[in-house]
Amino acid sequence: MDTQLVSATSKEEAALSLSQRYRRFVFKRTLLLSSMLLALVIAWAFDTATGPSHLGIDVIWQALTAPDSLDAVERVIIFDVRIPYA
Repeated sequence: MDTQLVSATSKEEAALSLSQRYRRFVFKRTLLLSSMLLALVIAWAFDTATGPSHLGIDVIWQALTAPDSLDAVERVIIFDVRIPYA
């Protein structure tokens, strides 16, 4: 009878350990994907900001959040030239 109790306890511990390992695996994967997404967004922003007209990241952010506040030349550079090629 004691062996069955010990066996049941060790199975519960093994299952708990498996669920903890799975949670750790999911957390690591989520962290990796989030950091890769952040790196992608940063690379895209720098790629869009670089060029001969020297538009900064703040101008790119302004174009994405309030495009009407930019003058026509900056809007054309950002939306017709840089974003399609980035």
